Amino acid sequence: MKDNKLKKPMIIIGIIILVVVIIGVIIFALSSKNKTNKTEQTESVEIQKNYEKIANSKEMTFTTTLDENNRETIVIKDGQAYKETTRNGVTYKYIVKGNDTYFVDDSNKTYYTYKNNTEISTEIQQKLSKLKEMSSNTGKEKVKGKNYQYEEFEKYQDFLINNKIAVTDLTKAKTRIYYDNDKIVYIKTIAGDEEELLKVDILYGNVKNDYFNIPSEYKDGNM
Repeated sequence: MKDNKLKKPMIIIGIIILVVVIIGVIIFALSSKNKTNKTEQTESVEIQKNYEKIANSKEMTFTTTLDENNRETIVIKDGQAYKETTRNGVTYKYIVKGNDTYFVDDSNKTYYTYKNNTEISTEIQQKLSKLKEMSSNTGKEKVKGKNYQYEEFEKYQDFLINNKIAVTDLTKAKTRIYYDNDKIVYIKTIAGDEEELLKVDILYGNVKNDYFNIPSEYKDGNM
């Protein structure tokens, strides 16, 4: 009888220990899963690097591409700028020289002058400047079959090419900047339930002066 009385408490203690061990294993597994999926909030280190390089560059070409019919290129050289925007297959060209911007209409061989307007010259810097002042979440994601590190910024959608998906409530907008060896290679904007992925190509140096010349036969549309 004594043996039976001793066995029962031992069995109960054994069951309790087993249950505690099982609970511990479950908690550890869930904790590990959360750590794997969770992005880490940090200062925007990579954006800072890219901003400084672009801001200090005298010659640069920055191209974002959604598809062959929707893309944007900004070219900078010694204070001059050229912007070519293609939307749904229609291309618009702008040249910044001195303190003025010129809209170049190739179809009508005409140009229009916007006095005291040089925003295109610093457009990329301004966009990146906003981001470098923001905190970001970091993570990894596969894009086009390759894994990239990214920084994610909330309440931001300024890189959108397709403005039709832009949201008025910025709490539903965020932008992911993807890097390959510290260089920006993709930009994804998440606007509500919609997403836009842009391929990014950045080249430094070797900018031709032809970008900034208005053909001599083009007429002044302001006259």
